[in-house]
Amino acid sequence: MTGPDMLESQRVRQEIRAGRITGTSRGLAHGFVQCNLAILPKEYAFDFLLYCQRNQRACPVLEVTDPGSPVPKKLAPSADLRTDCARYAVYRDGVRTEDRTDITELWRDDLVTFLIGSGISIDGALENADVPTHKDRWVLRTTLPTGPAGPFRGGMIVTMRWLTAQQAITATQVTSRFPFNHGAPIHLGDPAAIGADLAEPLFGGLVPPVPEGPWQAFADAKVLPDLAALHFIVRAITPPRRPRRFDARFFAVDASAIAHRVEGKVGPDSELVELVWLPIAEAKSQDLPTITQVALDELQARVAKGFGHDLPSPFYRMLHRKFVRAEL
Repeated sequence: MTGPDMLESQRVRQEIRAGRITGTSRGLAHGFVQCNLAILPKEYAFDFLLYCQRNQRACPVLEVTDPGSPVPKKLAPSADLRTDCARYAVYRDGVRTEDRTDITELWRDDLVTFLIGSGISIDGALENADVPTHKDRWVLRTTLPTGPAGPFRGGMIVTMRWLTAQQAITATQVTSRFPFNHGAPIHLGDPAAIGADLAEPLFGGLVPPVPEGPWQAFADAKVLPDLAALHFIVRAITPPRRPRRFDARFFAVDASAIAHRVEGKVGPDSELVELVWLPIAEAKSQDLPTITQVALDELQARVAKGFGHDLPSPFYRMLHRKFVRAEL
């Protein structure tokens, strides 16, 4: 297929096959799923499939080809997996021996291809949400273990990005909608907590010191922000025809996550001039806006269920003059 009816993903594959694209496909074919390829002999295929099943966040399998077939019949039936990847890293006995742009000469009838969802599929959605993807990103080794299967085992490899607090929250919301492209972050905050190797990144060059800006106060206190402990409790939109309307999100964090306290300091842009710690039951007895009361009820219910990150978060809004509660 050529001309205006060709999908952007097909056009990119055609350019790769012709040798006109030999580098990363990041930034190309936004809106289409991109995959990592793992091609191995059939004798190892079951163990590798089991490894992926035990590590679905790291290895979300989207398709597995029949032995000897270079065509992903479900995802891209017009593709040829021998020529349509910009660069192939060839391993022999566990050692990377060469890189190629075409592996037709190496193809065998017993080879099985695994198409694994790639995080760069989400870049377009992140950019549309004002989360930058073109800088401050590294691929790192960690000490997080993966579940072994046969000969396949090892520590988890991650992509690290530097984001502001608001960008991190937005990125979590966006990436959560793409579970087959790694989904939400596995960690937010101090890279040392997951044993991330900043000294020898696999991709991205040297990792410089944490930049000045929103995180400088954390760096000065010798702590790094960790948003992993933050719980999204509820979202609510102010009903129509109110003089001031908000699209509000309520968050909560266990006090045990506080790493450093600065007593008696209130910044010039602080919303809370007076901060008082109260038990939930006592807080609910205060003179509070209705939606804050609702948020406290949701928080109390969440705590009773174990305060887990996997619990759903409700969304309150007015629809056809009735309050509606949906779960996100």
